[in-house]
Amino acid sequence: MAVKKKYILILFFAVVCFPFSPVWGDAITQKGKPIQIVSDRLDVYDSKQLAVFSGNVQVNQQDTTINSDELHVFYKKEGGERKGSDNIGAMNAGDIERIEARGKVRITQGDRIVTGDKAVLFYEEQKVFVTGNTMMQEGKNKIKGGKVTFFMKENRSIVERAEKERVTAIIYPKEEK
Repeated sequence: MAVKKKYILILFFAVVCFPFSPVWGDAITQKGKPIQIVSDRLDVYDSKQLAVFSGNVQVNQQDTTINSDELHVFYKKEGGERKGSDNIGAMNAGDIERIEARGKVRITQGDRIVTGDKAVLFYEEQKVFVTGNTMMQEGKNKIKGGKVTFFMKENRSIVERAEKERVTAIIYPKEEK
């Protein structure tokens, strides 16, 4: 049971650093802000350094919500052992290798929405890949593609075509007052 408590604590730190807000040019993370994760189930696979939230997963932090069928959190290995295994305080978001949201992924922040079949955050590289029927929307503006890559340190993104479709952007000019 103590191992599960360690992983749950890490998950809270990890998801706090789950930086989808940079998609829109905001701060890289919302560190220190409360987070709520709701799912039908949580499984921790200690030998695989993996925790899986499954079933109607919803992650809330301030004005950002992430919905998916599953949320997988993968932890780094150090010399074949789990880092900080004897000290809860020693485990932090830096122990995260990657986080994956799978199945009907929807990330919402205000009127900004990103959808896809899968989103993968590589924590150290500060890169996020969203794949499968991707769409970014802000207000009425939409960009659709096959894969979206966010480079959070550089505050930039790349949208690549799907196999049979090209990247499509519908941009509405700002209304003058």
